[in-house]
Amino acid sequence: MSQSVAPHGTGRIAVAVIVKNEATELAYWLAWYHLLGADTIFVFDDGSTDGTAEIAEDAGRMFDVRVLRLSRRSERYELRQRDCYLNMLQNHRDEFEWIGFFDADEYLAFYKDGKICLGGLRERLDSVDADVGAMAFHWCNYGSSGWVIANGGPSFATYVHHADPATGINRHVKSFVRPGLWCGGWMNVHKFDVGNSRYVYPNGRDVQWERDGITLAEVDWTDARVMHFQLRSMEHFVDRMKKRMDLVPSPALFDAMDYAEMTDLRASELAAKVLELVRSIDRLTVERVIAGLSVDTAAQPSAVSATASATIASGITVREVVSDFGHLVALDTHDGLVSRRDDHPAFPLACLTLSSLPDTAFLLWAEGPGGWPYVEGDFRTTRMRRYLLEDHYDDFSFRNPETRRILGVKPPENGGAVIGDVVRAQAWERFRLRPPGEALARWLESDNGIALLRSITGEVALPSILPEAALPLFDMLPIIAASMSPARRAALVSALGATARRVT
Repeated sequence: MSQSVAPHGTGRIAVAVIVKNEATELAYWLAWYHLLGADTIFVFDDGSTDGTAEIAEDAGRMFDVRVLRLSRRSERYELRQRDCYLNMLQNHRDEFEWIGFFDADEYLAFYKDGKICLGGLRERLDSVDADVGAMAFHWCNYGSSGWVIANGGPSFATYVHHADPATGINRHVKSFVRPGLWCGGWMNVHKFDVGNSRYVYPNGRDVQWERDGITLAEVDWTDARVMHFQLRSMEHFVDRMKKRMDLVPSPALFDAMDYAEMTDLRASELAAKVLELVRSIDRLTVERVIAGLSVDTAAQPSAVSATASATIASGITVREVVSDFGHLVALDTHDGLVSRRDDHPAFPLACLTLSSLPDTAFLLWAEGPGGWPYVEGDFRTTRMRRYLLEDHYDDFSFRNPETRRILGVKPPENGGAVIGDVVRAQAWERFRLRPPGEALARWLESDNGIALLRSITGEVALPSILPEAALPLFDMLPIIAASMSPARRAALVSALGATARRVT
């Protein structure tokens, strides 16, 4: 195939991924690449059975995600992947100036002033010369970071330990390719045939190859890297070994893949921004699932029979949360969810308990800045979240049932921020509960507070979870689901799939 002259800095950018059963990771991955600057994301679904394709389609209602389901099940995966990539380059050469090819466990990151720049994709690609046919990005391989069971959160915020630059596997690259300079041949998923056009690093230097897809020089992560989360917990390793007949599973193999020589927290600092977008995707997923449920799986009145009242209904107790050091846990306009003195202006965190579920607490930040407050280490996307309530006689701790980590607060001299990834309940992870103060009592008497009580008692059916509500019933889904019969809750959780971990 003859080469054409590529336009310089004027075209659209696409990213392509082939996935199978990546429902847990995909919403995070799509949000990341959209925020990175991709105009279009192509998702080739390779026979998923866990709702992966449907999540991609939900995201496609917000930004340009194109889902294509692969049907040729008899060929080897490597051949299906090759054909997808070649078809992308051939069929979309006039639509996109650049196409990037990545896996669902790979997050491309650009760096500026030592920090990750989520919007840096276009700036970097627009800066290269017109004779550049492809740009190569080195792997940065991560290990399990000590996770035995995957926590359901985004890989970039969960796994923070990775191999050092000298580790040989990091010399693999992934690529962005200019289809206008592609020569029509196939090399492998790492390196593409751009003929005599230049193949460069993000800093503009030409790549020297040891062999196709593996560079001669040691990695340089200064400007960009592909964060590669190939080992996502011991649980993930075991599941992967069951599918890989070419590998002999052993503790030694796990240890060899469990890279932990270096620590980098910079990607985790972007979790709040990415999860804001994931929250929007989750709302669309919930909306789709609820619309598709049959009538007999809708919410029914629970064993808690109540009429709405200002603060407490029969079987429902609402209280404020105070740290063991006497500080109110509240949502601050400037600092987010924090532990502060009572005289500091903020909206208190509400703790709801049901007499039918004595060991469960539902924490709700009902009002405050923006649409949703981020809690470090907690990747759920509703404003209400379910916790296991652990009684320590005169105080309590709150354990996340998904991650098994405990809610805590940092000392006031360190900002007082609420965090959700503490391993053991000590002084700053223990709380007391007290009756609602004026601000919370006033909210409970409002339309939103009454709607909350109605949703708990089954007076509001699931189809009423509408995005236009001031406090959408989407945000109350954890307590609605918990109030259902076991059979109805199981039907809802099954229909939601991996999204259930973030919204129930």
